[in-house]
Amino acid sequence: MLFIALLYTGRKNAEFSKLTRTSENGSQVRKAYRRLVLWLAGFVLILVGIGVFLIQQKDKTIDEQQWKLAQQKQMIESIRINSPSEIMGSVLDHLIAELRDQPSGPLSAETIAQIVKLSHTFEPYPYWDGDSSSTIAYSPERGKLLRALLVLDLDSSSLQQILGSATFAHADLHDANLFQANLEGIEMPYANLTGANLLGVNLRSANLEGARFWGASMEEAQLDSANLRRADFKWAHMKAVNLSAANLNGADLSKANIIKANLSGISSEWSFWTGALLMESNLEGCNLLGAKMDRANLSKANLNEALLREVDFKEAIFAGIKLERAPVGVNWLDRFGKSMVIDGAFIQENYEVVKGSSAIFKDEIYILRKKNAGGS
Repeated sequence: MLFIALLYTGRKNAEFSKLTRTSENGSQVRKAYRRLVLWLAGFVLILVGIGVFLIQQKDKTIDEQQWKLAQQKQMIESIRINSPSEIMGSVLDHLIAELRDQPSGPLSAETIAQIVKLSHTFEPYPYWDGDSSSTIAYSPERGKLLRALLVLDLDSSSLQQILGSATFAHADLHDANLFQANLEGIEMPYANLTGANLLGVNLRSANLEGARFWGASMEEAQLDSANLRRADFKWAHMKAVNLSAANLNGADLSKANIIKANLSGISSEWSFWTGALLMESNLEGCNLLGAKMDRANLSKANLNEALLREVDFKEAIFAGIKLERAPVGVNWLDRFGKSMVIDGAFIQENYEVVKGSSAIFKDEIYILRKKNAGGS
């Protein structure tokens, strides 16, 4: 290709020389010269672009190969050290044999100790997903172990002893069916529960920090007092869920359906609720400091005594909302015109900011009060 370019350039130079000798029009010479320079510049840019593209493709291929090799190495090392299929099979065989002899339980302390040790033995490792690598490591083995324990329908006492000491951190449970499972107090931070069936599940006081619930079905799930810091609930179906007193600091609930839910007393500082559906939900006494609730639908929601300082309510829907005794900034109502809150005019007309106190927030604060409430 370069040879052809040089040959063509030579021919252009010859034409240019001939034109220089014969032409009496200086402007024609200059035009021809400019065309030659532009052609050469364009050709060079094309060559540079092709070179850059080829280098990038080569680097991408090398990165993908290195990532796959690293993943394979970790998987092989995990299998070599843990022998998950053999160890899990042996432990579960022992468990099934014990259940056969004593169907109603409880499990022996030895069997429970084996299961707990097994859960700690497994290690998470990253996945290769299409054209991009996951930055979070998951453990399919821990996910399989938990599902096996639930299928075996252990007595509640034995299961609680296991959940109290075992770890299911980073467990891969995507699309898992955990319908009405009793997982109270489980240690399952950074687990992958994408698309899982969590209808009616009991996750009270569970550690689910950083867990991924993207698109999960969680209607009527019990997550009160759970640790859900930085958890991802985007697009989750959470109608009538119980999240009272849960820690949702930094969590992402964007586009989640949380209708008629109990969120009383939650801590949700600097969290994300963009476009969330919260109609008729109870958020009384919750801490929403710095939360982003733009375009959230809060129709008929109860935010009495909810901390609303620095909350972004841009284009949120406030129809029928309750805001009495909610701690706010002194100029909180003035922001409604600028943030274009739907039904903001009604709030400005019917509420005022006054100095006061709260049963939940003891220090002297500014709170919202209905104008017709007088001094009460």
